Amino acid sequence: LGLIRERVRTELQRAVRQLPALEQQLIRVHYYEEEPLSRMARDLGLSRQRLSQRHQRALAQLHQTLTAWGYGEESLPEEWAVALVS
Repeated sequence: LGLIRERVRTELQRAVRQLPALEQQLIRVHYYEEEPLSRMARDLGLSRQRLSQRHQRALAQLHQTLTAWGYGEESLPEEWAVALVS
């Protein structure tokens, strides 16, 4: 499981690096630093709604990228979530 988690983490980080800069920051700060979206919105000078839209767009782009790389819905969904927040 350790090797799988490391591979998943590496692939996920690679996918995040392909996002636009703001979306990269949003994913890193929200998931890795556990910063609430409401605080991030305030710090960035965006409305909570606008930041939520950017967040959803980032997640959709990650999903699209990972699917294109062969990681579909059935590919270790729990491990993806664990790697994202670990």
